[in-house]
Amino acid sequence: MLIQINQNISLNVCGIISKLKFPDLEEKCADYDILCFCESKLDNLDEVEFSNFVKLPPLNRKGAKHKSGGIVVFVKEFLYSNIEVLECSSENALWFIVNNILYEPVLFGACYIPPERSDYSSIDIFDVIETELLKYAVDKNCKVCLLGDFNAHTGKKDDFVEMNHYVSESAQLDKEIKQNFDFVDLDALGICKKRSSLDKSVDNYGNRLLLLCKDLNLLIANGRLFKDKNIGALTCKESTVVDYCIMSPELFTNILDFEILPYDPNAK
Repeated sequence: MLIQINQNISLNVCGIISKLKFPDLEEKCADYDILCFCESKLDNLDEVEFSNFVKLPPLNRKGAKHKSGGIVVFVKEFLYSNIEVLECSSENALWFIVNNILYEPVLFGACYIPPERSDYSSIDIFDVIETELLKYAVDKNCKVCLLGDFNAHTGKKDDFVEMNHYVSESAQLDKEIKQNFDFVDLDALGICKKRSSLDKSVDNYGNRLLLLCKDLNLLIANGRLFKDKNIGALTCKESTVVDYCIMSPELFTNILDFEILPYDPNAK
């Protein structure tokens, strides 16, 4: 039996406890089935709850002088029995699999990568995420959905490689990896090759994120789907696009809506 997930939401809340002192956040999230929060700023003593949701084991930043960073995910109670939480080797990606929503499992990665100049950040974080993603997607035979704040500016640069037989053979990918990350015909799936973005800037982290997409045949949903198609709305401080939804191309046909919601994590 397949279950239906109505809506997922990913927010950088810049401290979830302070936001829950006001009803706005919980009201905003009530209609969603999966809640992914980055910069949750929790420690192991904090208790955070949402009505009708189950909290997955959070990733809290260790060794910091003050609460910072962190990722926490909540799933609706009806969905929890279909969740498989995976081991996370870093505090930058919380991995879990949702079974029985499609004819194959979907690997979700809730991600938070600190800004490039942060003491807690390094471009090597992308290597760790790519390695873990590849391992779990191949071992579990999953499609992939990454959500979160990558602090990466990608502009409108291509996130895919035009494949032909020569390029495919030259890539020399392992046969099992090819099976999971086989390059697909975007036109056949009705996916726009060119995505839009109101943020035209590109930085080192953006180029590395685009390389991850190309390596693993994942596509950025921003600027391609529904209300955000041909827009690529700003996601942070009304000036940048650094929060993304990144998916296996085959998942695009299962998305019923996509929108960048206005949300100010610093609002009281």
